[in-house]
Amino acid sequence: MRRDDLGYRPQSINLSKARYMRVIEVRLNPGHESDFIEAFRILSHAYETIKADTSWVVYQVNVGMPTPTFIVFLPMRALKQNDDLLNWRRSLREAEGEKASNRMEQIARDAYAATESNL
Repeated sequence: MRRDDLGYRPQSINLSKARYMRVIEVRLNPGHESDFIEAFRILSHAYETIKADTSWVVYQVNVGMPTPTFIVFLPMRALKQNDDLLNWRRSLREAEGEKASNRMEQIARDAYAATESNL
């Protein structure tokens, strides 16, 4: 199920221009869906604050995989956008603020059973 409420500018994605795709699979511990939603809202706000140009869309798995699982798709025109994602870590952390950043770390420890990122 597509979750535009968790994406960052999902309506701006043009797959005809995407040459690469980063796919992130996040498996959660049962009962932590609300923590995942909170984390992605914090992350979206931080991306908006730094005016990041890499959009993403989130899907929530309903069948075919263990649930709760979310899959995040980040289409990219060039591999430089992947480098940008890595370089933005510090800026994103500053944009989130210390309290939100600490909350994101807590969510990752408590809610995430496993994550996998592929390019």
